[in-house]
Amino acid sequence: MSKRDVAEFLALAAIWGASFLFMRVAAPAFGPMPLMLVRCAIGALTLLIVLVHQGKVRTLTARAGPLLAIGVINSAIPFVLLGYATLSLTAGVTSILNSLAPLFSALIAFAWLGDRLTRAQMLGLALGVIGVVVLMGGGTDLASGGLPGGVTPDGSRVATGLAERLFPFAVGILATLFYGLSANIARRHFMGVDPLATATGSQIGATAALLVPGVLLWPEATAASPAPDTGIWVAALALGVVCTGVAYLLFFRLIASVGATRTIAVTFVIPLFGVGWGALFLGERIDAMTLAGGAIIMLGTALVTGVLRGRRAVAVKA
Repeated sequence: MSKRDVAEFLALAAIWGASFLFMRVAAPAFGPMPLMLVRCAIGALTLLIVLVHQGKVRTLTARAGPLLAIGVINSAIPFVLLGYATLSLTAGVTSILNSLAPLFSALIAFAWLGDRLTRAQMLGLALGVIGVVVLMGGGTDLASGGLPGGVTPDGSRVATGLAERLFPFAVGILATLFYGLSANIARRHFMGVDPLATATGSQIGATAALLVPGVLLWPEATAASPAPDTGIWVAALALGVVCTGVAYLLFFRLIASVGATRTIAVTFVIPLFGVGWGALFLGERIDAMTLAGGAIIMLGTALVTGVLRGRRAVAVKA
């Protein structure tokens, strides 16, 4: 990898890691559905400008229907689910859960497309499950309403029961399952389609799917719940322009430059930035169980994707 490739690789990991920070900040004020409407709409506009500039609009219109449909599975549903997860989970923990996507991609490929699972991949899937259990056992700073640091406004800890503790994890894991599903759908039905057109079409489809519910659930300013302020809007705009539009452009450039196998390694770096940004800007705690769970999940993902053995990656997802 050239110096430029390394710089873009780290930039991509930092940007996608920051997306969990921005969701953690903006989701409580906007609500997950309206926030993801903003993210997808701005991301779609950013990518569409680039697509038009490159003269590739025809590649978008040629598969308009399927691209709009994949946008619901690949973006609208998982984005909203991750938004709900960040109402309770820290940015760091949510970024770690997000790295389960390649594991689900391999499992779905086995069940649906008939791909063979090696012993290393089966071990990786088992490690992924163990890692989630360990992660759930840590002090993950569950917070009512997504308050940073897992505390109420008066500084006291939020008491949560088992069901309340399990739900945000289940929602976050479900989001990664949709990522795994969409990777296999794209593999089966979008081979040969320009990746930029796929990304643009999926964001347009996600915007269309979220338009009505996002508008209906748009937050109304009240004395108890003021309208999103400038800082919240900056986080939402950053999600759309930087974490969606710019990130996809970096992602595809890296694939073209260094290949999918090396680009998939970004999966292992994103949680480092996710945890780091959360600790730096939101004061999120990093305990031993969180680190252990994250390490086990990363090891499992490395085995499933074949990174440890240098094989071709099963899927490229972040």
